[in-house]
Amino acid sequence: MKKIIAVFAFIGVISGLALALAPFIFLDPRNSLPSFVCPILLGLLLAATHRLNWRCLHGSPYPRARLITFNFLLLAVFTFGFVGLCYYTANFSHEPLRMLVFLTFWLLPLVVTTTYLGISAFSVTES
Repeated sequence: MKKIIAVFAFIGVISGLALALAPFIFLDPRNSLPSFVCPILLGLLLAATHRLNWRCLHGSPYPRARLITFNFLLLAVFTFGFVGLCYYTANFSHEPLRMLVFLTFWLLPLVVTTTYLGISAFSVTES
């Protein structure tokens, strides 16, 4: 099970770095500063959280409750982003490949690692 979680943590780190690099690749430089800076910050936060997930799997002393909170907050941000894109962007709901990429690279790793950390934290406190 830890190998599967490690794969998702690796996917999360790579997708976070890709999100952080996206403004340099895809955005028009004439756009506003927040549309340039926000994806960079969110991508770096996502990569750092998944890096902590990776280290936690290998016995790092980082507090699990704080890590679960980070994962849950990022999961909420990306869920609201997905729902917002579905409702407020006309093309997003008609592009299943873009939806699949969003779900696979940003939501799924957060769901898997948050669930695993939550279950493992709960089983540690029960025993």
